Amino acid sequence: NYTSLYNIFNFSANISFELDNQSEIDLTLSRIEREPSHLKNFGFYIYNISDNSIYIGSPNLNKEKSYSVN
Repeated sequence: NYTSLYNIFNFSANISFELDNQSEIDLTLSRIEREPSHLKNFGFYIYNISDNSIYIGSPNLNKEKSYSVN
C-alpha cells in the first residue's frame, strides 16, 4: 500500500517602509512547499519527449521546497 501523506508549510512575510511621498522600501521573505504530483509518485515508465528519456515514478519522493528573499 503506497499511501503518502504530506504536511505542507507555506510562509510569507512582507515589511514596507515609506521613506517619503515618492520612495519606499519593501522586504519580502517566503518559504513554499509543494508535494510531488501523482505521476511523479506513481508513474511507471513516463516518456518525456523533450529530452527523449523514460522516467519511473517513486512513492518515496520528498516535498519540493523553495525559499525567496526580495
